[in-house]
Amino acid sequence: MNPTAALRLHGKTFIHTVALTMLSTGACAADISLTPPPGGGFVVKDPGGQERFRVDGTGEVKVPGLPTTPGNSRLTCHDANGQLTTCSPGVGGAAGPQGPTGAPGATGAQGPTGPQGPQGPTGATGPKGDTGATGAAGPAGPVGPAGSSVSGLVAVRHGCFNSTPAVLSGAQFQVTKAGNVFTVQFQPPLSASAYSLLLDGRSSNGRALGLVASQSSANGVAIAGGWLEATETLAYICFVAAQ
Repeated sequence: MNPTAALRLHGKTFIHTVALTMLSTGACAADISLTPPPGGGFVVKDPGGQERFRVDGTGEVKVPGLPTTPGNSRLTCHDANGQLTTCSPGVGGAAGPQGPTGAPGATGAQGPTGPQGPQGPTGATGPKGDTGATGAAGPAGPVGPAGSSVSGLVAVRHGCFNSTPAVLSGAQFQVTKAGNVFTVQFQPPLSASAYSLLLDGRSSNGRALGLVASQSSANGVAIAGGWLEATETLAYICFVAAQ
């Protein structure tokens, strides 16, 4: 045997050794004394060959499996002779007060956006808005068909024109412009200079204009446009000359 190796006793060998030792002493109450060689120790192993208890030659006692055993709240002490005992009250001290709460950790990264929720109910109808500005007047419509003959009516000249002047509707007349005066020439002329004249003029925003007729004759009539505001233009003038 290697003199530095520990004395290893396993299974039945250990039992036999103990029995022979007891018989050799001649007294059943005697201690069993094992003296390992210099540099050796006393080792107890399980059937798998793993150390379970060890006493080194230096006096150190080791239980290798102790760290893996279940936890326990009781402490183990020893006296001056090395005897293992339970600890006296107060040994180890009572648990101290809970320490202060540590500082909050750093904020974690933002998680992924969740799925879109269902659409909410339709909200209430809002209040009615203000009325918008009046739009520009539309172009004059076409002249309607001639009506049935009127008793005493001999001839009619009628039509509409704009500020260019361009004829918008009607027939048997021409129109020219000089300043704000429009000269309407009947084609052909009426048979006499006595006739009834109806006039209607509108600005670009639909406002009725004041018109003045002059120099009326069988050949035509001169029509002067009324005043216009700075933001207005002449939209059209219509006339009816009936004889």
